[in-house]
Amino acid sequence: MEPSDKPGYLDLLFYCFILILCYFSFNHSDILYPGGSSFTYLNGHIKDFYKVNSGLELGNNYLPSSYILFAIWNIPMKLLGIMSEATVDVGYLIFWYKFLTTLFLAAASFFMYKIGRTIGLSSQNSKLLTILWLSSPILFFGQFIFGQIDIFTIFFALAGLYYFLQKRIMLFILFFSISFTFKYFTFFMFLPLLLLIEKKPLKLVGYLLLALLPVALEILFYINSPEFVSGVVGFTGAAPRLFQAYLSVFQGINIYLFPFLWFVICGVCFYIDLSKDKLVFYQVSLYICLTVLCLLFMLILWGPHWITILTPFLAVNLFMNKRIKYFLLLDFIMMFAFVGYTVSVFQMNVDQQLFGCGVLGKFNPNLFIPENTLTMNTFFSPVNLSFAGFWSIYFTLFCATLILYILFNFPSKENTWKDCATLTPVNEYWNYARLRFFGGVTIFIIPAFFIYFYTLFRYR
Repeated sequence: MEPSDKPGYLDLLFYCFILILCYFSFNHSDILYPGGSSFTYLNGHIKDFYKVNSGLELGNNYLPSSYILFAIWNIPMKLLGIMSEATVDVGYLIFWYKFLTTLFLAAASFFMYKIGRTIGLSSQNSKLLTILWLSSPILFFGQFIFGQIDIFTIFFALAGLYYFLQKRIMLFILFFSISFTFKYFTFFMFLPLLLLIEKKPLKLVGYLLLALLPVALEILFYINSPEFVSGVVGFTGAAPRLFQAYLSVFQGINIYLFPFLWFVICGVCFYIDLSKDKLVFYQVSLYICLTVLCLLFMLILWGPHWITILTPFLAVNLFMNKRIKYFLLLDFIMMFAFVGYTVSVFQMNVDQQLFGCGVLGKFNPNLFIPENTLTMNTFFSPVNLSFAGFWSIYFTLFCATLILYILFNFPSKENTWKDCATLTPVNEYWNYARLRFFGGVTIFIIPAFFIYFYTLFRYR
């Protein structure tokens, strides 16, 4: 019975095969901008970093943290003479950039394991939790197919969460504060968590100021740079989306849905006292993270890579739920909705276009000419239902899966976390886990490769 109690070697073999295939076949060009522009730092342009890159049309919209990480990572490339100037025309150096994010994924996995141990899981179950997170199809898509840098945010947020669960408040604040300098989404988890463990207003203000200090320092360092102010402070790509979903209650008066619900969650966290029961504290804390992010991605127009930030909290709540098979199946449906929405809304961008930064793209130039190729949305918009807003059906389905996560993981008496003995044995759900990952990633991979070879042979 022992071999069936854990993932098998064939699972690992197929996972590695798909990982290598996707690692070298797909990527979005977005990673080229922080990776390529970071050479400006290595060339001595510190204070005028954003000005120089603006002249090179490298479009820097992040705070310095992302560029500093890539600058450190690119030191060997500069010393070896492989690349020395800021540019997005880096060829296969993109896989060097992707290796950096993969290392951060491995480091984040360590903290995922440590979180499992902290909440009372055995070493074996903590490994299973980590495996289930790494085999999340949406995480895999964001990391190895889309190839974005959101894993930096995830790493620091998981490190901060680990110390939060241990109530080591200064380390909790430190790591979360660093995560804000990459993507600010984690702030929406941070404040409710802080309110769970600190009830004194003066201390709350002090901790909040400490948490915002790294962001403030990075902004102050470049505040006199017009290019920084317009490109980063004035960047309107994400923040206004927080106010897109609203209820109109009076003429000219709206209730913005995500800020409204988030404020309510913050108020509840400040009100409740979880100091008496450690397991309840763990469960509620992780449920709060799940709920905040689910609501966020239901009520804003998101980029596909942003959803990777949600995946650790889906995985933890999934793993601890006695109906784990239900949630593994729900994850598969979520991936279907995610891919259907993504390839429909981001046509010729986040679809077969991702071959453009992979090793296969150069052999099939027609793939990137809309008139010469199929697009992946063809597989997700039936002919008799094809209309401009069909992707809203996929978005609706995606949001429904998030609501089900919120509803069925609510820390009620029935859902109370207990010891490891109450967890579902892995042999009872592992086939569902296989469907979730292998079935989930092929929802994207199979149509993408079909279009690749269809277009290739059509123009031979």
